[in-house]
Amino acid sequence: MTTLYNTLVAIFRLLSEYTQIQYYSDDRVDIKLQNRSLLHLDTLQLIDPVPQTIESLNAFKQKLPDYLNHMHRFELLLSSIADSVVRFNHIAFTYKVNSMTGELARIRAGMSGSEFNLYQEDTDDSQSIWLFVGDTSKWDDPLIEYVLAGKKAGAWMKYWIPQVHIDIDTKLSQQELYSKIESAYAGTIVKPFSPLTVAGIPYIVGVWVAIADGVNIYLNLGTNERNTKFHRQHLLKEVTDSI
Repeated sequence: MTTLYNTLVAIFRLLSEYTQIQYYSDDRVDIKLQNRSLLHLDTLQLIDPVPQTIESLNAFKQKLPDYLNHMHRFELLLSSIADSVVRFNHIAFTYKVNSMTGELARIRAGMSGSEFNLYQEDTDDSQSIWLFVGDTSKWDDPLIEYVLAGKKAGAWMKYWIPQVHIDIDTKLSQQELYSKIESAYAGTIVKPFSPLTVAGIPYIVGVWVAIADGVNIYLNLGTNERNTKFHRQHLLKEVTDSI
């Protein structure tokens, strides 16, 4: 997964150059919560609280060729939104599983004794489970998301999962984000999209960034309509032994 590691490290390097998101240093990415290591990434490995994340991404991977030709467009986009970035929200890993409940049980067992908490967000999608790892006692701290995808099908799915996405809070509206993305990616087939709306309100604008080692990489930009504090304090429910 060397290409994936290198590409993710490069993304965090660009984030550190253009925004206040400062997790990159010397070809390493370290996301810490009060000196506790939530995620470590370098050009050789990824270490996170859930066991075998990389193996899970690989389990049902399509043979997609690497495509990194638009990284300069990604850089243009970052430069155009730099002043409007509020915070790093989360990094997410989405992958297909044979059994969502079985994978949830595996994750719970693997995190036994972890210094971080496991949370679940309700979703209307019966074919996925949305999990988050971190500590919401400080609501603006970053999290890691794990999306367990069930029996989703269709030829387009190979361009969706397995997936890693970077999620960032911004001060911009949906229309402003669409305009920034369309300008940065002008002349390409890459277009902005809105993967999450609630009661007709767009919370996120997404854009495809690259394919590395068969894994799709996306950037999700939170609109100024999204309330991260409410999400952390009211929508995320801690997964405990009683659930």
